[in-house]
Amino acid sequence: MQEMFLRHVLRSRHFDSHKIRFRPSPAGRGAAEQFVREEYPGEVRKVRSRAQQNVGLIAMIDADRASLRTRFRQFNQKLLDADQARRGSRERIAVMIARRNLETWIAYLVPLADGVSEAAACATGADPYKRLVNNKNVPPAACAYVGQLQGARATPAVPSLKASFSELRRV
Repeated sequence: MQEMFLRHVLRSRHFDSHKIRFRPSPAGRGAAEQFVREEYPGEVRKVRSRAQQNVGLIAMIDADRASLRTRFRQFNQKLLDADQARRGSRERIAVMIARRNLETWIAYLVPLADGVSEAAACATGADPYKRLVNNKNVPPAACAYVGQLQGARATPAVPSLKASFSELRRV
């Protein structure tokens, strides 16, 4: 679902879809967010080696029940563990973290529920939005995302969604 969401967002932002490469996590092989964090240093190294070629990177994960700060710290630590510098402010490297998950963003953006709250979604073991969201909700959610990103709509009430705007602007 994340790939579909990003494809719609990037297409709306006029990125050339033929030049976009996705590396989805292997199905059934552990936590997807862990796969993304493990692959991140290698992908960053590739982007940095091609910095003059207008290349960027977007790493996207669900925070699950962790905080955004914790997940950003984990990404930074992966770079340090690989003897690489942390992201520079001008590097075209974005880390988009949906808290609790992308379904929370979609439920807010479409909207599929009143009073969508990522804090409430993380407070319980059950995921209140996952059952509401399906693939047909992705295009309108991506459209609403781009509208908010461009400032055409009100500031989102979902903090991780708001944080993702500055990340996406990096690329």
